[in-house]
Formats: sequence, structure tokens, C-alpha cells
Amino acid sequence: MSESRTNATPTTSRTGTAPEYPAGRAVEVRGVSKTYANGLRALEAIDLEVRERDFVTLLGPSGCGKSTLLRMIGGLIGPTSGSVVVGSGSRGAAPAFGPPGVASTGRRAEIPRPHETRLSFVFQAPTLMPWASVERNVRLPLDVAGTANESAPRVAAVLKLVGLTDFADVYPRELSGGMQMRTSIARALVTEPRLLLMDEPFGALDEITRNRLDREIRDLWARRSLTSVFVTHSIYEAVYLSTRVLVMSARPGRIVGELAIDEPHPRTDAFRVSERYAHWCKQLSEMLAASSDEGSGDRSPRE
Repeated sequence: MSESRTNATPTTSRTGTAPEYPAGRAVEVRGVSKTYANGLRALEAIDLEVRERDFVTLLGPSGCGKSTLLRMIGGLIGPTSGSVVVGSGSRGAAPAFGPPGVASTGRRAEIPRPHETRLSFVFQAPTLMPWASVERNVRLPLDVAGTANESAPRVAAVLKLVGLTDFADVYPRELSGGMQMRTSIARALVTEPRLLLMDEPFGALDEITRNRLDREIRDLWARRSLTSVFVTHSIYEAVYLSTRVLVMSARPGRIVGELAIDEPHPRTDAFRVSERYAHWCKQLSEMLAASSDEGSGDRSPRE
């Protein structure tokens, strides 16, 4: 298995020109660990860097801490030790015990600083308001931010982007699972983020719908010049979507390998049945099999 190369620079495709990524850093994680209050270790010694316009996928055995790491990047939870830097702002270790703001060592925990990078988070479930229309669900972040005067054109634009213009007045219960997830993605995009975090958003969908949404999210990533960090259990999805795949070990989760998917954009359905695609899937499958033997196999309340 190859060693992790978290500072790798995107390469030029053998078969065409891959997207060129600016040199800027979007996310930096250094020495991050996470131990739950019951003493179980979810993550250990995580170091990674995501460059602007990268599409990084986290892949590993069930329960290895992929979602935990993603939530740390999103600022939803803090690490037990180490630091997370998003754009120009950093978040230090959250206290393991004791009152808020006091680290377990007795020192003050680092206070998050404002940063310029706008980010949005797409969860495993659409988490839509059932009593609100698609339009109102998508508009919610703008209402919360107090920018309702800008909402109409921005909501209309993202609904068109995800193919839901004709469903603006429809309620979530009237939508298919794929359309509900499209609504959730539109809600994430309406804030015009630079960083899009996605926690296995298509895992509950049928394969045909999942493949279609994978293609759409890849196209959105390219058109919007997004930086994306994506969590999945699917080798096939990881290969199709990613510029880089980071392979994590069994708990406590560590990054034990990296695979740069050296293929151009756009990636069509023909890529899924190509010899190159099979090559990448085989290589990633071997890395994932080896990673599942690593780690202690501790159980944790959540990934």
C-alpha cells in the first residue's frame, strides 16, 4: 500500500487536460485525534491537506471515522487534539473534559477565527422541512442569514441548476428520494459556497439514481469551481467523482493511503465501463482491503 501523500499536487491527465487547481489551500488538518467521552478513540494522528478545486473523497471501513472527520472540517464538532484550518481560519482542539473553552491540559482551547471560505454541508439524509415547499426549503439559509432580499434570483438559479424549476411549489413528501436529495444540494449551493462537504448523500438511493446524481454533482463541481470533500463507502463512486481518494484504516481512523485519479473532466458514463475505470477500481479495492486490517477495531458511537 502506498503511503499517504496529502500534499500531492494535482497532475495533468494522460488522456487530456485535467482541471488546473490554484495553489491555494482550502483545508488543512494537522495532528487531529478524536476520543469520545466514554474513552473510545475514533480518529488518531490525522494529517491532510485539500487544495482549492480539489475533489477529495474519504473512503474506508465502516466506522473508521470518515463522517467524524468531515464534521470537524465543517466545524460541527471539535477535535480532541490537533487543529483544523479552513481557508484563513483555524479551529483548535475542543476540550475533552471540563467547562467549555478549557482544554484537558488546563490551557485555553483555541478559539475559532472567522475565515473567508464559505462552506456548505450535505448530510446523509435530505433533512428537509416537510411542511415547506421546495422553494422555501432551498431559501432557508438565506432567510437565516437575513438576506431574503437576494433570495428570489438565487433560489431560482440553483433550482434550475439541479433541474427542479418545475417543482418549486411541491412538498418533500411528493418528491422521489433522488429529488429530495437534489433539493438538499440546492439548499447547500444557494449560499454560493467555495467548499462543499458531502456525507454519503447518495447511499440510500438506487444505483441508477445514484449514478445520475454522481454525474450531476461532478458537473456542478466543475462549473462552480468548487472544492469538495466527499464521504462514501463505494469504491465505484469514489473513482468516478474524485481527483484524490484518501483511504482510512479501521478504528482508530488514520489516513493510510492516497490514490490520485488521473482522469480528465468531463467523466461520462463511458468512463464507467472503460478499462481505465476498472484499473482504478481494482487498485482502490486492494488498498481498501489492506486498510480494513489496520487499526484496533474499537467501536465508536458514530463514524
